[in-house]
Amino acid sequence: QPQQAAAAQQNDDSCIEGVKAFKDLGPTKFEGSTNPLDVNNWILGIEKVFSRVACPKAEKVTYATFMLEKNAYSCWLMELRKHEKDKEPYTWEKFKEAFREKYQPKGVKLQKKMDFIKFEQGSK
Repeated sequence: QPQQAAAAQQNDDSCIEGVKAFKDLGPTKFEGSTNPLDVNNWILGIEKVFSRVACPKAEKVTYATFMLEKNAYSCWLMELRKHEKDKEPYTWEKFKEAFREKYQPKGVKLQKKMDFIKFEQGSK
C-alpha cells in the first residue's frame, strides 16, 4: 500500500514537472476562434513544443489542454464528459479532430479542400 501511494505521488510529480517544462517553452494559449488560421497555428505551435519537450504520447492531451482558456476550456470539459465512459484513451489525434470540428466551420474546411485541389492541379 505505501509503495503504491509513493508510485502514484511520483507519477503526479513527474506529470507536474512535465507540464512545467512544456509551459516554459511558451506554447500559445487558446480561448476560442473560428479563424482557421488561429486554429491551425495553435495546433502547430503545440506540436512544435511537443517536439522540444519529453512529452509521453499518453499525456499530450493533458499538456495541451493546460493551454485552453475561457470558452475553449469549457468546451473541452464538455467534450471530455461525452467520452468519460469510453474504454479507449483520448488521444492527441482524437483531440485534434474534435478541436477542428468545434472551431473550424464546415464551409471553411470545404474551401480549404478546394484550395488544396486547385493548388495540387496547378503544380502539375
